[in-house]
Amino acid sequence: MFVQNPAGEIELAVPPPQPRLVPGAPGTRLGLGFRGAQAVFSSVAFVVMLCARDSTAAFMYVAFLVATAGVQFLWSAILVVLDLHALRYNGALLQNRRVICSIATGDVIVAGIAFAGASASSGVATLINYDLQQCSINRCGIFNSATGMAFMGWFAIMPCLVLNFRSMASG
Repeated sequence: MFVQNPAGEIELAVPPPQPRLVPGAPGTRLGLGFRGAQAVFSSVAFVVMLCARDSTAAFMYVAFLVATAGVQFLWSAILVVLDLHALRYNGALLQNRRVICSIATGDVIVAGIAFAGASASSGVATLINYDLQQCSINRCGIFNSATGMAFMGWFAIMPCLVLNFRSMASG
């Protein structure tokens, strides 16, 4: 496309460069998929552990895993809504460096909490199952499945974390 400049000369109009979107960064479909998986896995871990609270093995790790899964679900649900908004309205908000830095910081915090909760649950479930051999009176299968879902939620947040740092470096 050609435009006329103030001096009356005709020149080629070059549009300003668009910010480069890293696949999987906030505001992309892959990022929305990672956040959706994170929300699903953390909500399953949350619901399964809430259903298993009446067991005699309901130690403090049950409450810790419920709390960490709840925090991870809230974080991922908020980011799913932001990603949907950015995809629908071509949101430049999620391409702002400060917003991406805030999201990456939140990802680091939530990933650390999620890993701590899943690791604590895994350790206590292993203690009950193998060391104390009390699976007959406790719900070891439920605890193991909730712990597995918590780890899968943590695995879903890690690509988002890495890609947010990459988009901060490229932008």
